[in-house]
Parts: sequence; structure tokens; C-alpha cells
Amino acid sequence: MGYGVSSSCNRISQVTVYDFKYEVVKALGGVCVYCGDFAEVMDHVPPISKARFFSGHFIKVPACKQCNSFLSSISLVTLKERRKHVLSRMAVRRKKVLSTPEWTEEELSEIKYGSNRYIRKHLQMKKHLMERIKYINDNIDETFFDCVPGFQGIFSDID
Repeated sequence: MGYGVSSSCNRISQVTVYDFKYEVVKALGGVCVYCGDFAEVMDHVPPISKARFFSGHFIKVPACKQCNSFLSSISLVTLKERRKHVLSRMAVRRKKVLSTPEWTEEELSEIKYGSNRYIRKHLQMKKHLMERIKYINDNIDETFFDCVPGFQGIFSDID
């Protein structure tokens, strides 16, 4: 009793106090700035839990829920650092999916329906995860300046 409540109240008070400082960046067309997946939320850079310790510019960028969760309250402010962190978390959290062996259609047709569905689901998840990892690796050296038009003039101290 009390642990979740105080933590939740603390988060709400931090959002109330600091959220207005964040410039919303919408120039990416609903794509997660970290992995290229569909963006469902806005990620605070720096994390809102660290805002009181930060004196630079504050931004909110589009992110998928998983990347936002991986980053939570991590004190990384450059896009490269944040993408590297997401990449390492993906590798650890999705190790089982990434280790799914490849199957041919012929091999899959020989397997019972339930197992076949399970394997196909994992192959689809692996393909999607590999696309996200490729996006991160292909864009790892990109900065917030590179991926957000007009960003440089406003936030010259972030990247």
C-alpha cells in the first residue's frame, strides 16, 4: 500500500510542473524517431523525471510504446545514445524471437496447425523486429537535427 500511489502522484506532479517546457516535434509523420515503427506516444527528451536537473532545451518526439518504455527515465539526451539504448534493450527483451530459426513453406506445411500458427507468429514478429533493428542501425549516426526539419535553429545544444 502506498508505493504505487506516491510514485504515480510524483509523476503527475512532475508532468504538471515541467511538461509546458517541452517543444512538441511533429515533423516525422507518426513514425517513431528511434525505430521507425508506428508512433503511438510522445517521448520526453530529457525524461520528465529528470527535467529539474536539466537546463537545456526540452522536446517531445514521436515514439512507439515499446521504445518509450525502454527509455523510461534514462538520462540520455542525444538521439544516438537513445537509439543505442533501445537497440540493446530490444536484443535482451526479444532474444527468444530473434533466435527463432527460419522455416521454409514446405517445412511449415508438415507441422500440425497449432504449432504451425505459433511458428508463423514468431517468424512474423522476428521479421518486424529485424526491420526495426535495421532502421536503427541504418540511422544510428543521425541526430535530432537530421531527422527533424527546422530543428537545428531551435535546439542547437541537444545534438
